Amino acid sequence: FPFPFPFPFPFPFPFPFPAFLLMLKGGVWYLQVDVEGTGAYGAKMFLTYFALLSYCVPVSLVVIWEVLRLCQARFIRWDTEMMVQDEETKKWKHMEVQNSTLVNELSRIGYIFSDKTGTLTENKMVFDKCSVDGTIYKAKELKDVMLGNAKSKKKERKAVENFLFHMALNHSTVPVEKDGEVTFRGPSPDEEAIVIAAKDSGITFLGKKGDNLEVSVLDKHVNVELLHLLEFSPDRRRSSVVVRFPDGSIRLFTKGADEVMLKLLSKESSKSQLREETEKQMNSFSDIGLRTLLLGTRDIPDKEYQPWKKKYHAASVSIKDRERLMTEAMNELETDLELQGCTAVEDKLQEDVPETIEFCLDANIKVWMITGDKRETARNIGYCCKLFRKEYKVMNVDSDDKDECGEQLKAALVEAEKQDTGVIISGKCIDVSVAYHQELFCNLARKAKSMICCRTQPGQKALVVKTVMKDSNTVCCAVGDGANDVAMLQVAHIGIGIFGREGSQATRSSDFAIHKFKHLKPLIFVHGRWCMYRAAMYIQFFFYKNFTFLLPQIYFSFVSAFSGQTVYDEWILAGYNSVYILLTPIYLGLIDRDLNRETCLQEPTAYYEPQKGHLFTYFTFFVWLAFSIIHSIIIFFVPWAIFEPTQAIRSDGFAGDLTTFSFIAGVTGIMVVLIQTYIIVENWTWMIHVCVWLSIGITLLVLYFESTGAGWFIASMQYGVFVEAMNTPSLYFCILLACGLSIVPPLAFKSIQWQIFPRDWQIFRERESLGIKTPVDIRAHKEPNDVDVV
Repeated sequence: FPFPFPFPFPFPFPFPFPAFLLMLKGGVWYLQVDVEGTGAYGAKMFLTYFALLSYCVPVSLVVIWEVLRLCQARFIRWDTEMMVQDEETKKWKHMEVQNSTLVNELSRIGYIFSDKTGTLTENKMVFDKCSVDGTIYKAKELKDVMLGNAKSKKKERKAVENFLFHMALNHSTVPVEKDGEVTFRGPSPDEEAIVIAAKDSGITFLGKKGDNLEVSVLDKHVNVELLHLLEFSPDRRRSSVVVRFPDGSIRLFTKGADEVMLKLLSKESSKSQLREETEKQMNSFSDIGLRTLLLGTRDIPDKEYQPWKKKYHAASVSIKDRERLMTEAMNELETDLELQGCTAVEDKLQEDVPETIEFCLDANIKVWMITGDKRETARNIGYCCKLFRKEYKVMNVDSDDKDECGEQLKAALVEAEKQDTGVIISGKCIDVSVAYHQELFCNLARKAKSMICCRTQPGQKALVVKTVMKDSNTVCCAVGDGANDVAMLQVAHIGIGIFGREGSQATRSSDFAIHKFKHLKPLIFVHGRWCMYRAAMYIQFFFYKNFTFLLPQIYFSFVSAFSGQTVYDEWILAGYNSVYILLTPIYLGLIDRDLNRETCLQEPTAYYEPQKGHLFTYFTFFVWLAFSIIHSIIIFFVPWAIFEPTQAIRSDGFAGDLTTFSFIAGVTGIMVVLIQTYIIVENWTWMIHVCVWLSIGITLLVLYFESTGAGWFIASMQYGVFVEAMNTPSLYFCILLACGLSIVPPLAFKSIQWQIFPRDWQIFRERESLGIKTPVDIRAHKEPNDVDVV
């Protein structure tokens, strides 16, 4: 929160000048101007008022707020709604807040960029079906073919056997025995699902021994020599394995994304009917949300393999450009592939993902899904998770040609301005859009309701987020679970990692780490709102109490010849921020809230107000400033009228002096500020009473010990003042009168404002008190005004 003007630095400058005017007219002898000289006296007065008015500087505000944010981060971590039970240990695991400075920013989110696999889905892959030589087989049918139970020809059985061999050999998983059964653990859930499917179909990967891969084919052991494993990478988007079978033949197995694999097929396979049939089947799999991989193979003659082996070895030991040389060598081998078929793996959506995305869209947050999947798969998932609604007009932007891409962006923008529109843009088009049509792309991002980026690479995820962030004045949040999401998480204003099955790199690189996508809802709409509301109330109340405390000193200067005399006792000055008015700001910044949890989770439009920054504006700040001026007048002039030092204030003739007035003005000021807490607080608990009355008790206790002159207070000017003042009935009348007068302006303003021009949260607050639980769209009844946000 940047401060609207640099308080209090302009304040000290004007106040020595009235003293100079008095001196020019004859002066006042006791100020000793003639002894010190005008220049020295002026410098002393400037420094005096600088010191007196420095109490307006909220030095402790930042320190206390940092501590409060750490406490808020702990409260968020302890939220039981965002805890999950570990499947193996049965222990409950918390979410993690790794950057407490961003807890307020959770209420300002305008964009959410989400990965798909493991973020929106469970990342628990189940092999559903496959296509082998143009024939579709369900998972259970593969074993029947291997056993010869199905009505299949020998050629068909051979094709299925080679296909399953590919599934069992081309991977990076290792077998693990659990509860007497062999399962597999690997870097990718896709590979685990494929290897398990091969095992269930009769070809089981048993492990690696030395340079050999042990495979069981219908309970018969076969040793296959592993020559090379060309591992998957996000840039290659495929993996390969080179093996030598017992008969001496060398074979290459390659699997990967169809966009890459189709380019690696031999001329015969590229032009064959099998390719057309397989592509149709892959598209049909994608249409129902299945993840697909294309499989290809070829025999490698020994005369081709030996030279390549030397080249690959030289590249692997090269010191300079090793990765580039290895990639070139791998690309050289992975060509002229014979198409085998494709796999289709199911990855179910996580619980409550559609409801969470729908709530975000209703809360005026644009949700983007950035995935490496095919367009058809991404489109299906978009409808399943309610990222695209039935009434949306879905536009495709998929050309990598500069001019054609621009035309597609313009067409999508025109539709987005007419009606609710969803956009699907491909990875190859993202680079062109950002490079040549960035303005069009950003305009479309603002107008479209939601977007899906398909066929993207990790670098493109970060590029999309960075481009939208430059154009948007709202907070951008990225959500992901894998290492390929790290760049996106680090670029975004807020990175939220999800504990998943792809390691902990995403969670370690994020600002917040949650267990499920549905936990975004309480994190953003409950804790984000509460933290912003508490920050707004804490900061505004801090300035209010400091101004209220400062302004009586200015008023007192007019009756003290601007001599620099303090209106308050030194112990009241020293302990005002650090002791007497310490607990109530902490309560406002840590416990208070405007809406309860149920309302925040049921009313998506309740997020609109904090999202636009309406909880803390110049208007709300100056309202607090106006109250501080009114209350400072009451704090000074009510005691002055009752305890004017030249008048008797008791029936026994006791007349007050400056120390008595300082005591009474200080106590009255503290009481007035503490009483205001009861007016502004929204979450009434027993703790607010403890904070207020404990603060009053500590104040009186310190002033009592000061008046005794004991210990640290031995040289105090307030010796005996406490007893004399407390024996004065006028003191109690003064405090009651000042407190009574001080509550009238804020109560009147709150009542009028609540009835005539209520704020959004006040409407929801009334609905809470009336027990109304049906959601309401505030924007349908009231268009929020644009205000300058602090």
